[in-house]
Amino acid sequence: YEELGLAVDGEDFYGQSMKDMQHTIYHEDLPRLEKEFTKENVMAVISEKGVFETSYRLMIEDNPAEVRLRAVLVKETDGDKLIVGVSR
Repeated sequence: YEELGLAVDGEDFYGQSMKDMQHTIYHEDLPRLEKEFTKENVMAVISEKGVFETSYRLMIEDNPAEVRLRAVLVKETDGDKLIVGVSR
């Protein structure tokens, strides 16, 4: 994600992610991902299943590349942390 010029952390993770999606996600996958990747939905799925997972196509060098996103909640001494990983 850093190679694409995207933030990897911040105060408004979901808001920034929604902005970034507009120019990084394959247009056919965008509507579904905008519905799935909300704070409320991600946290609800993690609460129910322990992990949030989804696949989509990320635009890399103007070509759609299939990626898998996984998110989990990790309990740290200073509070819960959402850890998100994306792999090809």
